[in-house]
Amino acid sequence: MVFSVPRVIVSAIVLVVGAMFVINGIRTLRRSKEGGKPFGIIETTVGVVLLGALLFATVL
Repeated sequence: MVFSVPRVIVSAIVLVVGAMFVINGIRTLRRSKEGGKPFGIIETTVGVVLLGALLFATVL
């Protein structure tokens, strides 16, 4: 038996997680001088990729 999760719930979770990554990444970039910069860039990139994937999945 296959357990199916409604698409709306998955989309909402991806949207929230992606937005959190982007916001935290931008905060890290603004707060840090040099120490946390790579982490902030990686975090922001992951968030943008998640939001882009959600947009791509919504269009298809």
